[in-house]
Amino acid sequence: MRQRSQAHLESRWVKGLTFTTLRDGGIDHLGMRTLRGIVDVAQAAQALGISAPPRTVDDLLAGRGNISSLEGIAAEAPVDAIRAENAVESDLSCQRLRRSSVWA
Repeated sequence: MRQRSQAHLESRWVKGLTFTTLRDGGIDHLGMRTLRGIVDVAQAAQALGISAPPRTVDDLLAGRGNISSLEGIAAEAPVDAIRAENAVESDLSCQRLRRSSVWA
């Protein structure tokens, strides 16, 4: 229950962001769609010195990781952590998170 409460409190940080699953070498990890392209959350967080970002969409939904860092990661991601839409697998799951539908 504690994780859900944490996720509910921090959900304001993800409202309006669009998340996707990136797959590299058979390993899934979190991506965010932005106007600049798809941000590889782990790569951007490492470059920005941000610790413990959510690693997957499942982590995000469960409230695991530094959810409050996502807005900053999306805004400040370095160019080498951003992928073009056509450079990712075409069958990626993508969902736009709204607080009312995720943490009802």
